Amino acid sequence: MSGLLFSFAVGAAFVWLSVFGYLAFLAAVAQRRRPGAATPVELPPIALLMATLNEEARMEAKLADLARTDYPRDRLRIVIIDGGSTDATLAHIEAARRAGTPIELIRAPHAGSKLEQLRCGLEAVGEDIVVTTDADADLDPACARKLVEVLLRDPSTAVVGARIRPDTELLEERIYWWFLNTLWWLEGEALSAAVVSGVCYAVRRRIALAAPRAAGADDVLFALAAGAYGHGVRLCRAAWAVETRVPHSPGEFIIFRRRRGAGYMGALRASLPASGISGWRLARAIRLFHFVVTPALLSALALMGLVLCFTPHWPWPLAATALFAAPMLAALFASTTLAALSTRRWRLGVSAVRLAGLIWAALLTPAPRPLPVPARGEVTADAPVPGID
Repeated sequence: MSGLLFSFAVGAAFVWLSVFGYLAFLAAVAQRRRPGAATPVELPPIALLMATLNEEARMEAKLADLARTDYPRDRLRIVIIDGGSTDATLAHIEAARRAGTPIELIRAPHAGSKLEQLRCGLEAVGEDIVVTTDADADLDPACARKLVEVLLRDPSTAVVGARIRPDTELLEERIYWWFLNTLWWLEGEALSAAVVSGVCYAVRRRIALAAPRAAGADDVLFALAAGAYGHGVRLCRAAWAVETRVPHSPGEFIIFRRRRGAGYMGALRASLPASGISGWRLARAIRLFHFVVTPALLSALALMGLVLCFTPHWPWPLAATALFAAPMLAALFASTTLAALSTRRWRLGVSAVRLAGLIWAALLTPAPRPLPVPARGEVTADAPVPGID
């Protein structure tokens, strides 16, 4: 029984350190690297790219959303890359173009993924800084400008992401994004190795084009590639974006996390060259550990803890549970962002526990394999060569 107790204690300590120890380390380093006061910068010309595929239901609202951005119009180039929509998506775009909206359209029906659509757009534009957004995102008018300002103030930074707010009443999803926003900001400030969301981010075009061709999520791939090449990746807390296509029930949450996890893992496992000493290695290793090892390890710990509850060592599983719950609840109750939800604190605690269980279930469930990457320049027999209309 002493061997079982030892294994349980070591495993629990390892998981605790990989989560709360890692967060404490990031917070300590980020505190020492506080940036100075922001100085005004002159905004350069940028390209705003958006990949679409059968977005008829959202297209009118998204075009109106893009029109609300406060980035100077004479320095903003909007390019939509359509992956072969078969609904009224293109009709909405063409109607806006006929009405005088300055939108460029790339038809790329051969592109097999959002990542390949964005590559078509990156190869077609010439601006040094590119901002990408999704059709299912509503941006704060200042979002693009705030992202670009971070890149301009720090030449070593190559990718900057926006803070994400999910458009849902599901507390688990809201807590999930609160945690990711916090984690990514800390990793950016401490390690210059954050991950960003495809909902909206800014990237230096040459860095994105240099990223390896892999089957995975564009946001994660570009962020990791930037770190591998020795550049910084950060989160801008002043840039807000609302994601509208989000889960509204626990069942939907698991489906969302499984589907997106497939693209996430594809990017994490991409072959990336390393250049210089950078925090991206630590951040990438932690993510791979949590995706690959933690679900099975937690399952083993749960089983060992259950067995120990029927032995004289029963206080150990209870103590381990308290060690995990205490910092989690403390962070939840101290968060001003979550306090703004006007939700009773006990509901936040219950939802946080449910969230941990939902993520665990999503990670243990096999995710669909990401789509294969088409060869460069591959075009179907009846598809036009991609070009800007």
